[in-house]
Amino acid sequence: MSWSRRDFVRGAALGGAALAMSAKTIGAKAQTEMQAVPRRKFERIDLEVPVMTVGTVPLTDFAPILRAMEWGINFVHTCSGYADGKAIEMVAKAMREIDREDIVLGIKTRLEYDSVMRDLDVLGTDHVEIAFYHSTEPAEPGQEQVYEDFLRLKEAGAVKFLGLTSHGAVPEVMEAGLQTGWYDVLMPAYNPGNAAEVDPILERAAEQGVGGMVMKSLRGGGGEAEQVWGNMLAKKHWTTICWSVRTDGDVDKMAQFANDWERWVDAETEVALTLAAEGRVCASCGSCDRLCPQRVAVSDILRYEMYAAEYGWVRRGKKLYASLPPSRSALACTDCGACVAGCHAHLNIPARLRVAHRVLS
Repeated sequence: MSWSRRDFVRGAALGGAALAMSAKTIGAKAQTEMQAVPRRKFERIDLEVPVMTVGTVPLTDFAPILRAMEWGINFVHTCSGYADGKAIEMVAKAMREIDREDIVLGIKTRLEYDSVMRDLDVLGTDHVEIAFYHSTEPAEPGQEQVYEDFLRLKEAGAVKFLGLTSHGAVPEVMEAGLQTGWYDVLMPAYNPGNAAEVDPILERAAEQGVGGMVMKSLRGGGGEAEQVWGNMLAKKHWTTICWSVRTDGDVDKMAQFANDWERWVDAETEVALTLAAEGRVCASCGSCDRLCPQRVAVSDILRYEMYAAEYGWVRRGKKLYASLPPSRSALACTDCGACVAGCHAHLNIPARLRVAHRVLS
């Protein structure tokens, strides 16, 4: 199937038309009217995107991207490291069936010129809309070299806008990025466990027109996905939620939610999810890494365990854990308690590390 500009604009950009599709099934129906999902805007760069974004961490098939396009979900976030390089290849394969002007691409990157150019070559395009600089170190987002690397890529026509993403020391990294004025979109790991720290930063970002994009929204597994997402979208500083998909069914789930997201907004549920996260869900603050005298890769290990135990990405979690040197694995933990004293989420980290080691070994 090849998408024309007319078809896409009719079905997605206007946001109000229904696309009649008959090729695949949703639930028990052989045919359905697929209402294009609601859209919001990254204000500073005047870029409209769907409220749900296709993440590609586990992607090994291109069909879900085409399925997303049927729903008007045309924002895709990828990285050359996802699924051992398979994910970006699947995005490229899907793009051969889609008009380039109808898809918005974001890539996670360290902004190395040659690396970005290789990604573009794989994708079969000469540019991406947003390059998301990835960092877990608060000192990095404000380094002049980062912005110079972006400007070089922008001048070459390879990248239009700059984003910032992080899953470690999240509040500090996002704050540092916002202070520079360089970043058009902020994409933190965000869940009920760190909302109290992250929301105020993104609220100030929104006042400046900087977009907010959620990742790792379901960490901890508390509540239904729709409950978590609905309360996130009720906060207008969040423009879109990035959720990684593997199947057409995953796409249908997030599209059906998006078309009825306000039904899931409930203040009492949000409070309950926040309370349930206490002592259970990592806040991605990175304090454990800074405090550990043994230099155990605590936050990474807990994230790898999340991939395996919560997301079902067992192979990915085990592979990442195996890549750590023994001196930084969970076995290096001496149970000294330094990390526990500084944990914003009040986790029993040594116990969690022991569980993670069993899951990932």
